[in-house]
Amino acid sequence: PVWFCPGNSVTLTATGASSYSWNNGPVTSSQVVSQSGTYYAIGSSNGCSDTSNILSTVVYPAPSASFTFTQSGNGLVNFTNTSTGANSYSWNFGDGSTISTTTSPSHQYTGSGTFVVTLIVTNSDGCRDTVIQNINVEPTGIYHIDNDLGIQLFPNPAQDEIHIKWTSEPFTGELIVYNSIGQSVFAKTCLQTNEFLIPCGSWSRGTYSLLLVSEKGNRIIQRILLK
Repeated sequence: PVWFCPGNSVTLTATGASSYSWNNGPVTSSQVVSQSGTYYAIGSSNGCSDTSNILSTVVYPAPSASFTFTQSGNGLVNFTNTSTGANSYSWNFGDGSTISTTTSPSHQYTGSGTFVVTLIVTNSDGCRDTVIQNINVEPTGIYHIDNDLGIQLFPNPAQDEIHIKWTSEPFTGELIVYNSIGQSVFAKTCLQTNEFLIPCGSWSRGTYSLLLVSEKGNRIIQRILLK
């Protein structure tokens, strides 16, 4: 049989006669088929006829692309892949960043606004499906929850290290840095800390999110850009 993906087609051509009649109706030498079936042609010349070989066509099962998303604040969007019948994925986040092949990625946007997100899914037969959604990313920057922890962070953009200084009172709590797909790349427990240096020279260039959680439960998130 001839196999092909949904949405594609195959051209069947009979030769060696002057007129043709296909079992499914057409009376031309060629026909385009786009569905599963069994086909043969009867060719006639000078009062004689002959029947072609029987050819079967089969359409592969189609994958179905779909996804949902949630926002964690500060431009971080978490995508949940709800596609079916697929085993590989290609995400375009609509902001010019690198294509992701993660099943359900998280992505750090560096600006707010509406972005066109495209997910292309492929199954083991090579058949594809595409879904496109517009997402409205909330404004990025500093997000305060409860009280301001009173920090200064510099330089930003950074290259080799990030300097954090607490201006109101010494900080006790957790300091965590996440990369653009939500993975923790640095973590530190601070005890009555006034200043701290985060070494970042070995990190990949891009956008990171700094999360500070004080012992009182106060939180602040700051976007960090590495050049």
